[in-house]
Amino acid sequence: MSTSVKVMPMLWDDIRSLGSDSSLPGLCFRSRALPPLTGVFKVRNDLFILYGQSGTVLVCEGMNKWYHINVDSKYNIEDLWADDLDNIYAVIHQTTMGCIGIMRFDGSRWWGQPSPPYKRLRIAAKDRTKLYIAASVGMDNVYEKTGALFVLENGSCHELKIFPNRLFTDIFQNDRGEIYIAGYHQKKYFGYVYLYDTCPWHGGKVSKYQSDFVFLNRVWGIGSGMWAVGTMGTIASLDNGRWTSNNDWSVVDGTSRGSPNDPEFTGISATNPDNVVFSGNLAERGVLIDSAYGQHDLGSYSRAANLGSVVHMNQDTLMVVGNHFHNMKPGRGQVFIVDAPTPPAEKENSGQE
Repeated sequence: MSTSVKVMPMLWDDIRSLGSDSSLPGLCFRSRALPPLTGVFKVRNDLFILYGQSGTVLVCEGMNKWYHINVDSKYNIEDLWADDLDNIYAVIHQTTMGCIGIMRFDGSRWWGQPSPPYKRLRIAAKDRTKLYIAASVGMDNVYEKTGALFVLENGSCHELKIFPNRLFTDIFQNDRGEIYIAGYHQKKYFGYVYLYDTCPWHGGKVSKYQSDFVFLNRVWGIGSGMWAVGTMGTIASLDNGRWTSNNDWSVVDGTSRGSPNDPEFTGISATNPDNVVFSGNLAERGVLIDSAYGQHDLGSYSRAANLGSVVHMNQDTLMVVGNHFHNMKPGRGQVFIVDAPTPPAEKENSGQE
């Protein structure tokens, strides 16, 4: 399926110089481009925060205003959560030392926060009162293969529960306060999604086949919809308390379900439970899959691209971030602005074919 795409691997210096009344720079590759990007977080329809290596924290307001509020360039940003520009939390990572911890931007500067002594952290919240932290790989031999849930509130961080042999890869909290964590069992080799609320933990195995070695990358939801995605083409959905995965990837690569060429999915976005988009990678190219229409063509720019997060900028437009690979290493960040597909009911009403 073909769709309108703008690719914006903009000069880093161009982005730094953009002002509130500036237009976007040219849409061509340059020698000095964005640092490799990890993801993009949607705060609201007119506010997006992109983050990645070299301390990159790039704010996009309404597409016409871009500016950076970077952390020290010796750090990489592994995860980010925010509810406004005066309350941004970032997971800070350094290649030689592993996870450094969590920092918070208060609108004027970054401050260090109490953080768990783990090498891998992912964060989520539904408001600014509590920040939940999914932690993996402890910094000593006792907790090296342990997953844990922490909460950061009132200036202190405390542990809620420890899970041996778990590697947690993502965390999401919905408007009802339920916390979903995507993970991987390091001995039984199954992908898991855990639900935490005021009750004890509940877990469900997410796998296309009972013997699959599925690694989940992302868990996310909107309204009554909840999804988890990962390797081997896995897109699992939550229906009446039960996780199921029943996708046919012939729409992606012309092969049957279970093909070795199944994509690995890394991003989820939706405007409602019936209009969902998944981003990922297949055979050294980026892919964007819509729940109703199948694959979107991102053009030649998706070759040698590694796509990460996807968000709906509005009902009509998607933003996808990723990296262009060079010699098997991420060479520069990419930003795709994609026209969102028209839902079937809207097409019929508008007379489109």
